[in-house]
Amino acid sequence: DIFGGPGSDVEGDCPEVTPLACCSVADKESWWGSLCFNNVMQERFGIKAGNDGHGGVGGDGNEYCMVEGASFISARPVPILDPLLVCLSAAAVALIGGSSENEVTAAQLCGNELPPAASSAAHVYCGFQFGEFAGQLGDGAAMSLGEVVVPMGGLLELNLKGTGRNRLTRWWNGATGRKALGAMVREFMVAEALAALGVPTTRGVAVVSGRASEHSSEEPCAVLLRAAQTFLRFGSFEVTLPHHQHKRPSPSPSDWQLLRRLADHCIDAYYPTVAAVPNSTEEEDPVLAASTRYRAFIFEVTRRTARLVAVWQCLGAIHGMLNTDNLSVAGVTLDHGSFAFMGAVDGGFVGSMSERSDRYCFRRQQETSRWACERFSEALLVLHCTDPQKMALEVTSAFDEEFRLAYDDGMRKKLGLKTAAPDLAGSLVALMEKTGADWTCTFSALTSTGSKRDLVEKICSFCTGNCLRSEWEAWLDRYIDIVSMEASSWDGASAGRLLAMSAVNPQVVPRQWLLKRAEDAAESSNHEELRQILNLLTRPYEAPDNPADTLPSPPLAANIDPTMLGPMGHKAVELLEDADFWRRLCPDLCVASMDSAAACSSNFNLDGDRVALLRTAMKHDGLFLLPPEALPWAADLSALAQGAAALHAVGLPPCFLWVYDEAWIMLAQISALLRQVLDMDCCFDLFAFCVPPGQPWLPPHRDRPYVIDRRELMSSSVHADGMPMYATCWIPLNDTPQASSCLMCVPRPLDAGYQDASDINPIAGLHQLDKVRCLSVDAGGACVLSHRLFYWGKIGDAVDVKESRPCPRAALSIAVADKIFELPRLARHMLPLPPLQLRVALAAGQTLLRDKLSSQDAETMELLWQCFLACSKQFGADFARNVYASYASTNRVNGG
Repeated sequence: DIFGGPGSDVEGDCPEVTPLACCSVADKESWWGSLCFNNVMQERFGIKAGNDGHGGVGGDGNEYCMVEGASFISARPVPILDPLLVCLSAAAVALIGGSSENEVTAAQLCGNELPPAASSAAHVYCGFQFGEFAGQLGDGAAMSLGEVVVPMGGLLELNLKGTGRNRLTRWWNGATGRKALGAMVREFMVAEALAALGVPTTRGVAVVSGRASEHSSEEPCAVLLRAAQTFLRFGSFEVTLPHHQHKRPSPSPSDWQLLRRLADHCIDAYYPTVAAVPNSTEEEDPVLAASTRYRAFIFEVTRRTARLVAVWQCLGAIHGMLNTDNLSVAGVTLDHGSFAFMGAVDGGFVGSMSERSDRYCFRRQQETSRWACERFSEALLVLHCTDPQKMALEVTSAFDEEFRLAYDDGMRKKLGLKTAAPDLAGSLVALMEKTGADWTCTFSALTSTGSKRDLVEKICSFCTGNCLRSEWEAWLDRYIDIVSMEASSWDGASAGRLLAMSAVNPQVVPRQWLLKRAEDAAESSNHEELRQILNLLTRPYEAPDNPADTLPSPPLAANIDPTMLGPMGHKAVELLEDADFWRRLCPDLCVASMDSAAACSSNFNLDGDRVALLRTAMKHDGLFLLPPEALPWAADLSALAQGAAALHAVGLPPCFLWVYDEAWIMLAQISALLRQVLDMDCCFDLFAFCVPPGQPWLPPHRDRPYVIDRRELMSSSVHADGMPMYATCWIPLNDTPQASSCLMCVPRPLDAGYQDASDINPIAGLHQLDKVRCLSVDAGGACVLSHRLFYWGKIGDAVDVKESRPCPRAALSIAVADKIFELPRLARHMLPLPPLQLRVALAAGQTLLRDKLSSQDAETMELLWQCFLACSKQFGADFARNVYASYASTNRVNGG
């Protein structure tokens, strides 16, 4: 028998449990020292000998190893120096049988002093990451202390994260087994917020900061103490996958005894209804007889996972890393580092701007989780003894049905209905995405009293796109009709209905800006601020004392303090907050006009033949031109050209044209066309130019050869079909005829370095100037190109034909890119009309990034930095770092 005999659960089949000494033993008089541990789980799965507790890697027997035949390897925390308690959850402490923070020390909570009965060990698991089997992973930075008998009955597993190296730490990747303070505070806050929201989750007990070594220059590290029913995950069962199935090996291939022990423990401990399923009496083979129970186990795990994902979706939240090593076998939220709550509804929301794939986006959470459940079923194939394809279909069906029921019921409760109305809920989510409405604020608004008009105005105030009042009114009419039929009238029984809705529609969720505030408070040792944030997040259904805490983004005052930002701070606040300043500067342009949103929906549509011609031109020449008559702009280009001159006159860079609605209207219009032709989206690399008469501009350079966010040279910036991974759309705001000035470039066939984006200069000397092509584009036309720019303009004057006088040459520049080449600098749900502060900050950041082109004086550079700094947290981390590097470099040059 491949399991060692019918019904065998013999501990003798497990590797020997190695006794291990603790870093030090906690006082038994404290509640920490007197915790009652039940370590049957570890003993049942087997613990292999691990490190000696000194955290070294190399010749001390502590090197990385593949753990065969066991699910745990003995390990103990590497002590941190100067431990300091940063966060503590009284509710989580009470769950495990503890009391107040005065009765426990930071040294105990970080693992420097372990409870006498604890059995610290690192868990071994595998995982499918981004759809591919990654082989052995495991707790390279964490460890289990064992299961604690809790006062309310049952067991909770304690786990420490950030405990230093052990024999599962992949040190060759630079891993130290330590975690940053900010990251641990974020996980702690999200875990406790989810618990308060009623979401099944692991709990955050405490965060302790300290130093990993005596080197004072090192950043502080932190340890997170967590508690959960179990930290076993789908990947725990993948350690026994056969070698031949995947490229990377599993540590215990085809060890069916270990697999069965894992499954039996989970059934007995977490699925009592499955434990009661009897063996089949129709099968003589003991393996087949037991398969009924394992099938039931798989379906229960699947259904529990589906319900969990439905709860996330009803809250507008996602798990940003739904690998099989991050999905709990007990159906609770596990590993919160990439967990995020959506603001403006966007099906493509991924939570992290560093995520290049849409695999884990909001709209694909159900699909990806279901796929993981199918992998879980495959891992238990020898236990359930069912045809894999048949089982996959059954798992898919079970997941989808459970998800539908849970999601429909959750949305029913959020809308305050007696019966589910999936069509109404679906149309609401679609309208929220169409208008960029904030998920949490919209549902919170629906719980308020007032007229339909008041409700529409409140919802529209949370829309980042075109609010479409008429469509919101039509949806509310449908909603009111359904509520009226259930409650006799819209106002009938409204108090009870609204009260029930208030219990499921939170006012406060752990938004990114709140979590960043918590990280900053931790790093500045502002523990009172941390307590306030924890209190706020653990009372999500109550109105906070400060209404600003419910907002999708923080008020500007939360990001900028003019007294701390230097001499240009006050001026920066004016630029960021005062829309009238910008209106007075360019009276013919709009800022946050109600009419602008409608103009953004006026897209350019090309027929299939025209799209094919443009794609062919891009593949062959690396560019294509569009005449003005092909682009009926909904914006006044002459007003933008005059605006560029007005900005120049007051010493502001032309990139601040992106403060005005007209520039964003043009972006919205051209984006649809570029997506149609190039299959790429705007990456928010937006720029503007205003070149005075008689001056040249743009020295020869390769346009965007580097993947800036990765700081590396791509082997190619062109797809296999010849289409580029990036392109720049150049839109002149006044004519650029050859006689005065124009955009010049070297077409693809004449550029030897085009394919691999090399720095080889295609113009080796004057004798090769015949490679240069002049791109004459009239105002309102567009040049879309992806290769070496030679320069924009000879030394000549652009002439205003109507008045026959020299005028500045003005243009907008819009970059589009594949995610694999460059990440967007700003979240796309901010389109089509971002808030004023973000427009100003983006323009400032773009100018700082291209300071060599903009040639600003030191005072202006400081002003730009203050503007960007105020909103820097809302941009992609790589973009923010690059802007800072450029500013710091310029500041050093200027003697700062």
